[in-house]
Amino acid sequence: MADIDIFRSANLLINYFGDEAVNIANQRIASFESIRNKTAVAIWVKIKDAISKIENEQSGEASLH
Repeated sequence: MADIDIFRSANLLINYFGDEAVNIANQRIASFESIRNKTAVAIWVKIKDAISKIENEQSGEASLH
């Protein structure tokens, strides 16, 4: 999955779930780990990392204003 798609997915989760986006990603990771789907786990870990990065950047911007 391309980085742009990872960040698009992360943004969609943030827009839809707000502060719960990371928790939703963690739930998806756990779900795919339980069925041993390593590919899906890897994708969701990237999405979770992107969510964290976006949220950190947004909180940094908010503190500047």
